Amino acid sequence: MGDRCAAYVTCRKVDVPKFREEGFDEDCDEGDGLVRLCSEQANYGGVEVLTALAKQGVVFFGHHEAGGSYGPCVFASDGRRYVEAMSSKIDGDAVARVLPRGRVNTGDVREAVRYFKVLTRARRLLTRHGKANSGGPVQ
Repeated sequence: MGDRCAAYVTCRKVDVPKFREEGFDEDCDEGDGLVRLCSEQANYGGVEVLTALAKQGVVFFGHHEAGGSYGPCVFASDGRRYVEAMSSKIDGDAVARVLPRGRVNTGDVREAVRYFKVLTRARRLLTRHGKANSGGPVQ
């Protein structure tokens, strides 16, 4: 069965069927052509499914709750890359662990930097898409 938790994704409305095939249900319509989806039973936070969708060029961002063997996580796909980072809480900011003697885990910092870069690009692409669908100007 695996280690399951809830995962939440914001994506384009046109990509909803791809997520539904993987067990995500519509949570709410965000407007501007965007939808928030939820999978209450995402295996290992849905990482395998989300990675596969990112490889298909799907743009999205979201988070998953903690499971039995991992903590909460934030993630994003800009349609080219899928990245994730440890999170301080559900839908929180990316965090870096502090190691003994006060040293910061540099791997966590690199992960967070990559996450914020991809998240920024994903949000820009999703916003651009929403404005194009609503008849507004495309930036």
